[in-house]
Amino acid sequence: MRTARDWASYLILSMTAGIIFQVAYIRFVFLEPTYTALGLTGQEYGTVMAVFGAVAAVMYFFGGWFADRFSPRSLIVAALAGTGVADLYLTTTPGFTGVLVAHVVMAVTGMALYWSALVKAIGMLGDTSQQGRLFGFLEAVRGVTSTLIGGFGAVLVARAVVPSDGCWR
Repeated sequence: MRTARDWASYLILSMTAGIIFQVAYIRFVFLEPTYTALGLTGQEYGTVMAVFGAVAAVMYFFGGWFADRFSPRSLIVAALAGTGVADLYLTTTPGFTGVLVAHVVMAVTGMALYWSALVKAIGMLGDTSQQGRLFGFLEAVRGVTSTLIGGFGAVLVARAVVPSDGCWR
């Protein structure tokens, strides 16, 4: 990487990689509180997650096609905006169909638009001798960011959920 702008771009890209998937994968930390808050049963939320996983898997195949035809910057901005809109929509507790649609949108934006564009953008920031370091530090920054955001989210959810049970000490 050559300039401060390259380094700033790299840091921002790495951090967005740690943030974009947080809502879609919150079930790994708060399964029951999540489907309860969304007004769904465990079975309905399981269906949503199965559809999300299937759509996400298929979208990986389209990601390279998008990354080859559109600028990584445009794809990343569209993916972050689309994911943000879907996340905000989920706050309205839209019912089963709305939750399903929001998760399909997150699968498309995350895997078809974001992931391949991120890989391409990171690769463009350095020459062949730097690729290992670029992608290694990408994963490190992504992991730290994801842990910090996930921890912050866990504290928020715990403070919101536990007091309703009367068990917060």
